[in-house]
Amino acid sequence: ETTASPYLQHVVMLCELKESIQEDLENHLPGVRCITLQAEQKNIEERFLSYTEQVFQEVKKILENKPKGQVLLQLVISSQQEQRLFSGLSGLLKTAHLENSKLIGQVIEVEDMEQLAEKLQKESSMSSINSHIRYQDSKRWVAEWKEMKDTQDTVKIPWKDQGVYLITGGAGGLGLSFAQDIARQAKSATIILTGRSALTQEMQTKWQGIVTLGARVEYRQADVTDRSAVNRLVTKIQEEFGVLHGILHCAGVIRDNFILKKTQEEMQEVLSPKVLGLVNLDQAAKDMKLDFFILFSSIAGSLGNAGQADYAAANAFMDAYAEYRNELAARQQRHGKTLSMNWPLWQDGGMGVDEATKEMMMRSMGMIALQTASGIQALYQSIGDGKNQVMVMEGKIMRMRQKLLAVTNSIPIQAKISSESDANGQIDSSQLLGKIENALMQAVSQLLKVKLSDIDISTELSEYGFDSITFTEFANKLNQDYKMELTPTVFFEYPTIQSFAEYL
Repeated sequence: ETTASPYLQHVVMLCELKESIQEDLENHLPGVRCITLQAEQKNIEERFLSYTEQVFQEVKKILENKPKGQVLLQLVISSQQEQRLFSGLSGLLKTAHLENSKLIGQVIEVEDMEQLAEKLQKESSMSSINSHIRYQDSKRWVAEWKEMKDTQDTVKIPWKDQGVYLITGGAGGLGLSFAQDIARQAKSATIILTGRSALTQEMQTKWQGIVTLGARVEYRQADVTDRSAVNRLVTKIQEEFGVLHGILHCAGVIRDNFILKKTQEEMQEVLSPKVLGLVNLDQAAKDMKLDFFILFSSIAGSLGNAGQADYAAANAFMDAYAEYRNELAARQQRHGKTLSMNWPLWQDGGMGVDEATKEMMMRSMGMIALQTASGIQALYQSIGDGKNQVMVMEGKIMRMRQKLLAVTNSIPIQAKISSESDANGQIDSSQLLGKIENALMQAVSQLLKVKLSDIDISTELSEYGFDSITFTEFANKLNQDYKMELTPTVFFEYPTIQSFAEYL
């Protein structure tokens, strides 16, 4: 007797695998829709961009159809060599789940194609789904987070006297914070800041404090997404200074939009600095004897973040690249330690933090915006510890442990259960529903200053002008008034007052 699948749809995407594998899976897994992803581009970074777009379009199509039940999307990639970098697509899938919890994504890395159908079937039949699995050495490995011990033993200041350092996105807040720290900790350091913009008087004024500390500061206008521009930049550094000791890749942009509304242009703009920029820098500096290559990634890549499917994928690519480059260094094909730092929001530098976001961060994860001193200390400890990837969070430690270590990589699956209510139950429910709808209408009216008579419970809230900030404020208000633990992502799945009231 076969157990009924808990999934309304089951989609398997095969990344750069032979078409014969798709045929074999379709024969062994009836009812499963298989798609093979291929790209014309030769370079790994361009192929990643192509697959991000292909997976994004499939996810978007699923969400547009407003599935009534759960949909499982399994992305199968090879764990061999550079193809493992496609695991960065996990960031996109985690974000899709946050925007609609009915879509459940998995990245499954396989060493070979032996018994692939059985492995996929096994993964789909588990009571909770792991988001990233690797089958290697005849074992099943699951990606998970482990807390680092807070110890001074591993603290290592990576900058050295007379060191030469390149910081991309150097005109941004984070780049400047670390440039200042290099100048403070290392005597007579040379710091080369790069950015797309031309040098302005305002930039020079910001750097004056760094120069006062004794560092030499240079600015080079360069677009890291342009391979030839990056090659020229690194060649010029070598000619002028004879050496480069470290790179901090801080460049990045955000163009927040939900998957259903996100455009291809927005995605390209967000993915390029982190994906193309990283590979261009690595290729240009591959023969230089670096001490380190530090990638400024984000917790969005590890956890997903509603409205940031592209940003999450770009950062997860960086995380995967750190492991990949360290393996190349172990084979003497690169120099220096690579570390991907998964940063949260910073109090100073990077994106500004509004009060509603601060409140939601504390309520949902126990996090506060990272203080500059805490972030710099975390980098010292991380580089000394020798890990490929480190996530940094500051706030209420017990709450963060509970939220992060317990639920990051597994999603409970709801079985299909139907039950009949008695007549009295239905009457009570309908009266309660009316009260909830009325309370929600009052809250929307107060928040957006809209007349009650202008609110239709079947109209999507975004039509009234809700955006990510007001959704956050709305969730905060309901949490405060009714002692709930809602996050703004619930409104992507239940976009009208009517559907949200039924959910409650």
